[in-house]
Amino acid sequence: MSPATRLKYLYLAYFSAPKADRQLYRALSRGKIRKIVEMGMAEGRRSLRLIEVAQRFSAGEPIQFTGIDLFEGRPASEPGLSLKSAYKTFRQAGAKSRLLPGTPYDALHQFSNVLLGTDLLLIGADQDPASLAAAWFYVPRMLHAESLVLQEVVAGEKTQWQPISRLEVERLAAHCTLQRRRRAA
Repeated sequence: MSPATRLKYLYLAYFSAPKADRQLYRALSRGKIRKIVEMGMAEGRRSLRLIEVAQRFSAGEPIQFTGIDLFEGRPASEPGLSLKSAYKTFRQAGAKSRLLPGTPYDALHQFSNVLLGTDLLLIGADQDPASLAAAWFYVPRMLHAESLVLQEVVAGEKTQWQPISRLEVERLAAHCTLQRRRRAA
């Protein structure tokens, strides 16, 4: 890694804003993350940084990024990318990018089998709780034993990324299955 590249990584991992994202960049430095799924991309800056850092530590292996977002469907009060500008931006990032418009449930209902082997799943704080609750049904099939699942939690003015264990993912998926059965009965 060149000194300039290393310096940029150190800045992102230890000094960048928002502070909560630093833990994401440090997780990528372990070099095992190749497939990233992010629910809620906002303006895409964090996504692009994630791809850039993952590429630095991938030992030449390609990075696959999937972004799930409402894009034009976002409320006007929330900043975000249009789907067209996101495609243009992510095409230049150098990773194999897939952008899925819609809610977590809509996207995972259709594409969870394509997202097998996800190494890092990020769930933004801006996700619709009802859609996310229904989407948990599909998450376990996407993951492997070493997958990292992080959910953004807002507490007052601060945000942080909270890890969700594999056991908790399974519990959330089982609860979703139970809800589906109750509705069907």
